[in-house]
Parts: sequence; C-alpha cells; structure tokens
Amino acid sequence: MLSKLLSVSLFCGGVLGHQVRVTKGGGWNEYGSVRVTLVSNGTESFDEKETTAALTYSSPFTYRWTDFSIRTGLQNMEEGSNKLKLGGIDVTVDLPKEGSGVEGIFVADPCVSSKWISCLVKFDVGSRLPALLNAASETSKLDFFGILGDNFYDRYGHLSSEFFARLSPRMQETFLYAVIGNHDYWVYGT
Repeated sequence: MLSKLLSVSLFCGGVLGHQVRVTKGGGWNEYGSVRVTLVSNGTESFDEKETTAALTYSSPFTYRWTDFSIRTGLQNMEEGSNKLKLGGIDVTVDLPKEGSGVEGIFVADPCVSSKWISCLVKFDVGSRLPALLNAASETSKLDFFGILGDNFYDRYGHLSSEFFARLSPRMQETFLYAVIGNHDYWVYGT
C-alpha cells in the first residue's frame, strides 16, 4: 500500500532554524510507527523540556550538509491527527487510515537552481513548484507529494531548505515520499 511508504515534511523557521521531517517507520514496524526527525542548522538551541517525542539519536551530519545536525526517533501514532512538540515546535501528523485510498502529486527532477547544474531557469521551478503545491493543498486534501529522484542538485542542503521554506504551513504538514536518483548519489547530489 502506497500510504505505508509515505512521509511528511514540516519545515519550521525557513532556511535557518529547525526543520521537521516525519516518515513512516517502514520495514517490519507496525503501520502506526513513524520516524520523527528534527534537522537544525547547528547553531539553533533545542529545548528538551518542550519535546513530547522520544528522540533517541542525535548527531551532526558527517559527510554532506555538515552545517546541519539531526535528532530523530520512532514514535507510535494513531490513524488520524497526531499532535506533538519538538523543541517547542507544534507538529501535527495526519496518518491516513490503513488500507484507505490516498491522493497526491508526484514530481521528478525538480531543478530549482542552476548553482550546481545547468537548469532551464526560465521556468523558475524554485518558485513555481512551491506555488503549485501550495495551491493544490488549499483546493483539496493532499495526503502526500512525491519527489521521484534527482532531488534539487543540492551539495550543501541550502537549496533544499530554501525550497521547503517556501511551502505553506498546510503543505508543510503534507506527507512527502522521496526516491533517491542517480544524481543524489554522485555529482552534486543531495
């Protein structure tokens, strides 16, 4: 079932600050198993007292995006709306009913900048794609959106962070499904 592969992404604080990502636990975990991850730029403070999620792993990124760090852990969630706090950030995760149909949008190769690879910048994907997703989330209840590889051609994480910061709060709480493409593994990969 597609909904078992989904993940949600909520970005708080724009390019700087904390960014929240929530994905299905996957593997042998139960349907309600959800991984909650907080990505920080490394200089932001984190208030453990203002956290209701069990974040069992904490470390700076090692090989790429070394300006960022993560805190993450698996949570058990119920179908429907789940509210939690991460360092004072209010997060709502809407887990679709298991076995139900889901609605979403797929995009591929969202070349949002010519900083690292030649893109057809005349299409202004970096602004237009977030605007399209924001409009879609306002006109219907999207359960997810998916990025099918070659995700932003972003060597250091800043282009990705800028893209997700442009999403509306409603779109930021929409599940994200991402596939790793060949350029995500080599040459200017995310």
